[in-house]
Amino acid sequence: SLAQDVNFKCQGIELNINRANFAKNKTGALIHQEDICSDAFISEHSENFDVISMWDVIEHVNYPCSTIESISKCTKPGGWLFIDTPAKDSFYHRFGELTYKLSGGRLPTFLNLMYSDTPFGHKQIFSTSELKKIVEDSGYEIKLVKKFHELSFPYKHYLRKVSNNKYFINIFDFLLKFVFKIFRIQNKFVLVAKKIV
Repeated sequence: SLAQDVNFKCQGIELNINRANFAKNKTGALIHQEDICSDAFISEHSENFDVISMWDVIEHVNYPCSTIESISKCTKPGGWLFIDTPAKDSFYHRFGELTYKLSGGRLPTFLNLMYSDTPFGHKQIFSTSELKKIVEDSGYEIKLVKKFHELSFPYKHYLRKVSNNKYFINIFDFLLKFVFKIFRIQNKFVLVAKKIV
């Protein structure tokens, strides 16, 4: 919607019919219900797009390398790729890995709190260097990688996964807001790349 407001001609991809209809009704944009990795999509949209963005998508796809390669085939030379995703090389993920290993898998802490603990949720989480390599290997030049702190939900959402006690939730909600004002923990990153001409 924001891109359309500044005269971009926008299209989207959404395989789920309900979400595709929501996006179409909300934005009026053309929404494809077809995988970007399909030969038919690549053939029809070869070097067609000036900009492709993936906001919280790459961690959910089955074949991330193939997805980025397909995106590259659909991007014009000199076109742009924007990716926003959780960072494996961040405090939350590293701490979760540590508690998981030390507890023999019984205490994943942040791995279940911050990332999807359901089947078909997050399929992989990339470090900044891992994703940079995949994008570069697909024909892009990295222009920016920037880490930042962002939560998908309010702190109380995550605290409810730990306890339903309202006093616990309210106290820790206050403490977390205070802690995150002092300590800027970066748990996500945005990657911006330009397709090599």
